[in-house]
Amino acid sequence: MTHKQFQSAIKKRPFTGIVIRTARGESYTVTHPEAIWLEPEGTTILFKDKEANIVIIDAALVSEVI
Repeated sequence: MTHKQFQSAIKKRPFTGIVIRTARGESYTVTHPEAIWLEPEGTTILFKDKEANIVIIDAALVSEVI
């Protein structure tokens, strides 16, 4: 997933939530656009999942955002 593709998913309005899937098979649901932050270089993603846990992942591990 590229930086542009990820930003596009975050900026979509109305924001109805997104699911981030990783290459390791993990799946995270983000329910609010302000609960996610993409590092300017596009290498790290930080977000609050639906249980309000802070998750930090390497953007290279993201296989899909739906």
